Formats: sequence, C-alpha cells, structure tokens
Amino acid sequence: MPIVPFGPCVLLALALFLLASCASDAFADERVVVSNAAFRLEVYCAAGDVLATLTDLRSGRRLADGPVLYAATREGVRAEGLEGATARAAAGRLTVRGRLAGLELTQTFTAVRGRPWLEERIALRNPGRSGARLEDLAIGLGRPLIDAAGRPAADLAADRWIAVPFRHRATDPKGLRRDYGAADLGKGAGHGLVSGPEQWPQDGPRRLWLSEGWAWTHGGETVGLFRYCQEHLQFSALSPETGVLGTRLRFGGAWMAGGEPAALGRMAGGVRVDLGLTRYAAVRGGWAEAARAFRDLLDEKGCRFPADYNPPVHWEQLYNMEGAWNDRPHRYTLAAIEREAALGRAYGCEAIYLDPGWDTAFGTFLWGEDWLGPRRAFVDRMRREHGLELALHCPLATWMSGPLSWGIEAVESWPKAGLRRDPRAANGDPPPVPAVVDGRRNLALLPDARASASSVLDGGSWPIHQVAHLADGWYGNTGSWIAGTAPAWAEIDLGAAYRVGEVRLGNDHRGQYSDRAATRLRVRATEDESGDSGWTTVREVGPTRLAGTAAFAFSPVRARRIRVEILEAADGLPRLDEIEVLEADPAPPAEAAEHERRARRGPKPPPAGAAGPRVCLGSRQYIDEAAKRLIANCDDGAVFLMLDGNWWSGDCIDPDHGHPIPYRWEDHIRANLELARRVHARHPRVLIEMHDMIAGGSTARPTPVYYKYGLPGSFDENWGLELMWDPMADLREGRAEALYDYNLGCNIPVYLHIDLRKDNRACVVLWWYASTCRHLGIGGTHADPATAAAQQAAMRRYRELERFFKRGEFVGLSPQVHAHALPAENAVVLNLFNLSDTSRAVTAESPLASLGLDRAERYAVIGDGVNVSDGVLRVRREMAPWSAEVALVRPAR
Repeated sequence: MPIVPFGPCVLLALALFLLASCASDAFADERVVVSNAAFRLEVYCAAGDVLATLTDLRSGRRLADGPVLYAATREGVRAEGLEGATARAAAGRLTVRGRLAGLELTQTFTAVRGRPWLEERIALRNPGRSGARLEDLAIGLGRPLIDAAGRPAADLAADRWIAVPFRHRATDPKGLRRDYGAADLGKGAGHGLVSGPEQWPQDGPRRLWLSEGWAWTHGGETVGLFRYCQEHLQFSALSPETGVLGTRLRFGGAWMAGGEPAALGRMAGGVRVDLGLTRYAAVRGGWAEAARAFRDLLDEKGCRFPADYNPPVHWEQLYNMEGAWNDRPHRYTLAAIEREAALGRAYGCEAIYLDPGWDTAFGTFLWGEDWLGPRRAFVDRMRREHGLELALHCPLATWMSGPLSWGIEAVESWPKAGLRRDPRAANGDPPPVPAVVDGRRNLALLPDARASASSVLDGGSWPIHQVAHLADGWYGNTGSWIAGTAPAWAEIDLGAAYRVGEVRLGNDHRGQYSDRAATRLRVRATEDESGDSGWTTVREVGPTRLAGTAAFAFSPVRARRIRVEILEAADGLPRLDEIEVLEADPAPPAEAAEHERRARRGPKPPPAGAAGPRVCLGSRQYIDEAAKRLIANCDDGAVFLMLDGNWWSGDCIDPDHGHPIPYRWEDHIRANLELARRVHARHPRVLIEMHDMIAGGSTARPTPVYYKYGLPGSFDENWGLELMWDPMADLREGRAEALYDYNLGCNIPVYLHIDLRKDNRACVVLWWYASTCRHLGIGGTHADPATAAAQQAAMRRYRELERFFKRGEFVGLSPQVHAHALPAENAVVLNLFNLSDTSRAVTAESPLASLGLDRAERYAVIGDGVNVSDGVLRVRREMAPWSAEVALVRPAR
C-alpha cells in the first residue's frame, strides 16, 4: 500500500479543522454530528477535504482527529481527496458523499441506539458508461501516532493494538503475539501481514496491517475495530502514514491490497460495489472481551453453528495406513478398512473417514470398486457391521493436478476443456542469478562450488526442488530447494577459501510464493575443507519472514564453506531459492568479467506456471463434472465431504472456462463455493468442510474466518489449521494456541482429525483438540497399550459429554481452562490443562452469569478442583506436567 504524504491541501484542511476545534461557535452550522451513548462523530467539509473527530464518550478521548484519507489509483492515475464532498445527518445516520477518482462514493456512519457501537459502510459506483479499474484504494479515519521527533502521541503511550481473533496464529513461533504498541506500528516492526493471503506483495517495511479485527486497548477499556464483508475480501486495516508532521495512524474505512477486492478492478458502467461493514465497538475489558464482541457480530450475521449441530465423530484410517494410497489393490483393501472400522467402533466413533485411496486415482472422486466393492454395499456394510457412516476426503483440482499427487495421477479422468492456461507459462522463464554484484563476485557460481543440505523434500523426488538448485544460477520456485525435515541446513562449498562479506538469500526471489518462509536463521562459515570443524557464526537473523531477496552482510571472514542454518520456519518445511555468497571486496574489472563468462549455471528450470496445477478449479467444465461425481457419492450414503487441496491455483486465461479473466482470488473462492452449493442443493444435510480457499491445507489462514460461511448452500465447517500430523508438537510449540483464539472470536465449527499415536497417557492431545474443535476426528493406534486404553476411556467420557463440546458456548477463562456451557441445561463442562514441563496449580474463576448459569441454583461438581459458591465458579487444581482433566458442573439433584 503506497504511503500517502501530507500534501499542501491536507495541511490547509488540517489547519482549518484545528481552527474550527478552537472556535466551535463559528463553525457550528457546518459541522455534522451523529452520536449514541458510546461514540460521537463530528464531520466538517472544508477546502475539498473531509475532517472528522471520533470521540470515545466513555473516556472522553479522541480516537480520530483530522482529515479523512481518500485515495485511489485508477488506471495508473493517482487521485487524492473527495471532490464535491458533502455531509448530512438524519435519524442517527451521517452520510458523506463525493467523487473519488471519478467514482461516486457514499460513506455512512450509523450510531446504533442502545448498542455500544458505531457502524460504517462504504460503497463506490461507476457513473460512466465505460468500465473503470482501480489498482489501489485507501479510505480511513486518522489520528496522530508518532510526532516529528519520533515520540508516540501522549495519549497512546500505553495503548495496544491486538489482532482479533488470532492474537497468535498457527504459523507463528512460540511466544509471538500480534500485539503492538504505537512505536511498533510507526516503524513497521513485527508481522504486518497479520491476515490476508500470504502471497500478497510486501516490499520493504510493511505498512498495511491486516486482520479481521483489532482490539485497541486503553487501560481497562477497549475499542474493537471489526470488519465484516461477505462479498469481497476485506480486512480491518491499520496503516501508518508518514508526513512532515510525523506519522498518523489510519484505520477503519476500506482498502485494496494485492488487487483485492477484485470487483474494484473490473467495474462496468453503472456498477456499485458495497464494501461491507466496519464496526467500532466499545468493549469493557481487553483483548479477550473484544474477541467475544467480534464473535457476537458474527453470530448476528448468521456465522454460527446451527442449533441442531451434531457432527459424527470420525475415525481417520490414514494414520494406521499411511502410504496405502500408493498400492490401492493390495494395501487399501476392504479388509484393511474393516480393521480400521473395528477400531473406530472401539473408540466410540460414528463415521469412518476415508483419506486418499478410496477413489480410482487421487482426486477423481470415482469409487474404487475393484478393491472396496460396490459403493452402496460398502456403506451398508459399515453401518450394519460397525455402526459407522461414510466420510470422504476430496482433493480438488489444485492439488489433484498439481506436482504432488498421492498415488496415481487423475488428470486424464477430467474434461480436457477444463485444463488450466497459465499466462506465466509463455513468458515465465526464470531470471539468471547475477554473477557479479557491485563488482563483487558471487562465489557460489564458481566452477568448483558445490551445494549440500541436511535433507531434501520427499528425498528429492520433486524435480523442481533439489539440493543442486541452491546454487544453480537461476531464480524462482521451480529451481529451488525445500528441506525434508526441520530444523535444516544448506551450505555452499566454494572449492577454496575466499574473503567473504555477504550472503544473499531468498525464499522465492521472484515473489510468487511466500509460504515455507524461514523465520529464524543463522549464517556460519569455516575454512575447513571437510566442514568438520572451525565453524564461526557470522550472522544471526530473526524473528523475521524471509521473502524476496534479503542481503545479510557481516564482518569479512575467510571461508571455504558457508552454511545457512534454518532454525525456525512458517507455513511448511523451509525453502531457499538460491544462496549467493559475495566476496568482501570488488574484483578487478577483468577478473569480474571473466567470472561473468565462466559462471557455472545448471540447466534452466521450467518456466513459472509450468509446474502449477493442470486443471482449473474455476472452470465450468471441472465444476460440472466434480459436482456430479461428489453428488453420486452422497446419493449412495456419504454424509461428510472434506474439500481439500483447494488453494489458489494462479491465474488462468482460458475464455471458455466461464470465469473472469484475469482469474483472481475472489473468483477462485467463488468457484469453491459453487461446488459446495451444488452438492448442498441435492444433499442439504451432508456436512461439507471447506479448507481455506487461498491457502488450502496449511497452518495459514489467509481468508477471514467467517468468509462465505452462512451464505445459502455454503459449507458447514472450517478446517483446523492443519494441526493434525503432530498434535503434541503443535501443543508444545504453541501453534495449537491459535485454536483457543479462534473459539474466543468465532462460533463457526472447526473440524480436525488428530493422530492419537502422538498423545500421552493423560490424553492431553485428545482433550485439547476435543475442547477446541467442535467436530472431532481421531485415528492411529498408540504403541503403548496403557495409553490406548486411556484414550478409549477418554472417548467414552467425551461421548457422554459431547453435546457440550459440539453445541456449548465456549468461554475461555484462560488457555489452561476452557468452559463449554449449555444454558438450557444450566450446566457447564470444564477442560483443565497443564501445558508445561512442571507440576503446577491451574487456577481460574468466573461469575456464573458469564457462563450463562443461574446464580440461585445449587450445583453438583463431578471432578476435582472445582467448586461453586456465592455465585462464582472457582478452579484450583494441582496438575502433573502435560496433563488434562475434565469436570462437569450441573444442578444438584
């Protein structure tokens, strides 16, 4: 997002506004005011600008004060300010109108009576006959953040801005919080891209901070800055804007990032684009209370589990049958599934979940009758013999036709007319890595230099991800290295010792991918030929997020080997595009020219896009056929579909596919949604879990947690952030905390199946994910019989109490104490956790009213360490390391 400096017009308007503030009587007729018990908004139009003051009436402090930002770039031309601005107020609503970049803008603020919030809506209309295309948009209220001397504004000294709902995301290292002060925002420190597609470009310091909402805390009071829009990708944005008077913070309003909302880039004549709702909510308390207020907003909008929500507990066969998909006729057999079904019954499950292997090839959705028998007979057998329904894993086009398929490739089973045409394939040749930078040779391209690494993804079976690509002389993901395990290292042996002063690294220098990013790394050097000794750390880096091309300079050293140790990474196993090793001093011109000529380069990697998915998920040909096949499975009894592998596929330019060109994120999301709608049109009771429609099956959650949920025919559940493969490690390393945050801020059900083989005898894994995932799946037989027996006992207890976990109101007293309340039963289940390496007392307390319980009732407690007295529920329980306990509080009988 470009930084908008203070221009002369804005400075004049600001001066007029300050004058108006000092002499209110003189400007009383020009001011327009709207207010309720929580907020007062005053707007004044002067000198072609709109000036606004937003006051928090509880504290009397000004949240916004000064010019409102209106800026847009239309077909390469930048426009700032609102032409012909007018402001009117009536019946609790203030409306600002004007023109921005030739578009008609309507901005309304509604002071909702009897509610502690102010609501803002913005719409843009193209009044012309020809189309209009915006490349950028920034609209927001503003206030001083940092003065010209670099000091935070006095009234913001202790304020914090904390992301809602994800204070901690599953992609974050342990201990990281999306919790920022004024100084953090002012200098662009930390993780600016709090939400939003990870592929969004971020050049230089991040100036646009995105999340579904923000908790702006000030002592014991908080203002929630919440964004809700189901039609277009929109986020609540914080944007520091630096000018001659210092830095102003912009918030609220509407923004474009990464070309989204796509609708603003293709506005036909007469088209109006409504950019959704911003709610400014007055909240008593801090971040947790703000998260609940955001959840209340989503509940209002229908983004909440239905009253009769009762998903079947799944038994996941994959964990005991990993790799069976590669040999369907011999390993993915009816007999093997029968054994898994018997285990599912023993653990109290209600459905058998079939992961890859049930269909004729990966992602065909065609039943594997040759090894499982007829589909309807299989469904009847599972019900009759095991009491289990059928649930299916359904990998969509992006994964099914991408470079990583589990088993036999399925592309040939789909209509050829649905094949993807990537515009990058024609002109996406990877650029060469420079052999000389500022006169210094890139020693990694010496004829004798060689690359090595600790591991490589899938043992090197991916042609585009190889160890040799670490120094092959070509940029781009298609010629990169991905580690096979983490932590990891990669190194360059230069063939001889040289004086070295800088290393340049990139996750993907071309910027097309930013997943698999190193977040903490170390650069080491040694003169030792073998690499067995003499290592010296020359640079420590992190926490960060490696993207683009990053240069790491250090005091010159003599080195033969340069090693990059990747200590932590986000969004998957780490990737390095290229390791460039620059000598410390410029070479003589003739020597540099000779190096340019002799630089060693490997074979040119395939062009960008050539390794992408071959089938276009957004094509009508694919959607038509996929819906038909999925419906056939449901006709024969499947009760659950997981739509996986649906991540953003990249652009497609085939005009016969029926999707817009260019094919944007929003188009891809709507294609996913259309598939769910078609299935639900015939089978409304089939549960559909939708993976993130930009990131697919990863720990990232780029789209808003509520996006497209609750729309007619839409999906039923979100995915649990891929915290399935090693759920104990996800607990220990903090990633699973994201599920706690999610439940505080969202009542949309989460589905996750977990590997019980990674659990302990206290069943801490089982109970944590049962407590944070309304739809639970389990699988894997623990090697320790005592642990397996404890898990079966825990599942019996879970099934007795499952209505609390599936349909109860989640109240997080702390990450260690979760409450699941059923006010209709006047009862609550408590989950207690000690998530530490030492024994400790877990404590919490809550008024009964906060749990929806009747203070006048007498309660019985089943479980230790919990008591109810004087209208308060109290917890104090001594717990062993990494343990879990469950208590039930219900009316005494």
